[in-house]
Amino acid sequence: MDDKKLRKISKKELLELLLSQAKRIEELEQELDMAIKKLDSREIIINEVGSLAEASMRLNEIFEVAQKTADQYMYNIEKRCQKLEADTEAKCQMRETKADEYVLEAEEKVKSLSKKRGRKDKNTDKDVTKRSKVKGKTGKRIKGKES
Repeated sequence: MDDKKLRKISKKELLELLLSQAKRIEELEQELDMAIKKLDSREIIINEVGSLAEASMRLNEIFEVAQKTADQYMYNIEKRCQKLEADTEAKCQMRETKADEYVLEAEEKVKSLSKKRGRKDKNTDKDVTKRSKVKGKTGKRIKGKES
């Protein structure tokens, strides 16, 4: 409206015009507030998405480190098992060899005792002979006398 038309309007009409303008301003302010809230909400969402992406990346890094640690642990366990198996095998072989030596030593003592006593018991000689041909637990022929 022009200034001339506004001057010709009555006070009542001016008040009504003023009220309608105030309502319009209030409506526009509400719309503005809603638009600002939506904008803030989008910014929050964008920030949350950024935060989620960062959190996801950090979690991936943590999982990678955890996987590497688990892989290293399994590698160490496998190496230790291999070492223990090798040590156990070596100990078993050593003990079997010692057992075979003790058997041979015992057989020799039996033979020497039999000779010292001057008795030649055919059963004793046969048992000694049989034992010397017996294979040990390893499946190998016992080393020593082969009568």
